[in-house]
Amino acid sequence: MGNGISHFVSLLANVPSRGNPLILIDEPEIGIHASLQVEMMSLLSKHANGPVIFATHSIGLARSVADEIISFSMKDGVSISSSFERSPSFLETLGEMSFSAWREIGCDGVLFVEGPSEIKVFSEWLRLLGLHRKWAILSLGGSETIHAAGAEAIKQVLSIHPNVAVVIDSERDAEDSQIEKKRAAFVDACEAAEIPCLATERRATENYFTQEAIRTAINPNGRSLAPFEKLGAHGWGKREGVKISAKMTAEELQTTDVGRFLLAISETK
Repeated sequence: MGNGISHFVSLLANVPSRGNPLILIDEPEIGIHASLQVEMMSLLSKHANGPVIFATHSIGLARSVADEIISFSMKDGVSISSSFERSPSFLETLGEMSFSAWREIGCDGVLFVEGPSEIKVFSEWLRLLGLHRKWAILSLGGSETIHAAGAEAIKQVLSIHPNVAVVIDSERDAEDSQIEKKRAAFVDACEAAEIPCLATERRATENYFTQEAIRTAINPNGRSLAPFEKLGAHGWGKREGVKISAKMTAEELQTTDVGRFLLAISETK
């Protein structure tokens, strides 16, 4: 095996068994294929008992999987840290991710989701459906880009790849309520550009987690959310979504609008 794969296997063999409350990694991308870098970090997040902090020179990897990015620079001999602003250019991010390398191993499309937490969850859901090699997943960056102009930015990706799809939270607080105007305009703009776009039937991604998966993965006393309930004191948090989604079954996912959407776009694209 090459050094990169050996490193990958060693990490995954040691992390679950040691139960580390904190994992620190320097340059996890070294020697590992671009598509496996994201997969490795998602797997570490799933098996870690605490936060995963990594130093990297790959901006694409950081934008793909990190909940928070901190940049460091030297000024007058002193190291300065600051919050790293995410690029609004999805084309730039795809370049940083070495998207062409993903396509070489069969990646057939780009799937946009709400944010970094959703990237990890959808990676697991696609894995359940046997589709994780077909899609590169990008973060929309949250509500700031979910509006009609944000959909225009997504349209740019069509210039380099024809297979683009989007899943956003509806943020509805009741079954008979409508999604807010900016999100509705975003969906309309995507549909006008013939980009498949799903605004979830339930409130948000975490409303799809089953109680059995929550109790198996996180807390034996945790409970799932009702379809339009906000996440609160339920015995688990949003950042634990990757662990919870990994304990769901393909059958559970396939009964939801999200599961049906992922299957549909994978059949047609």
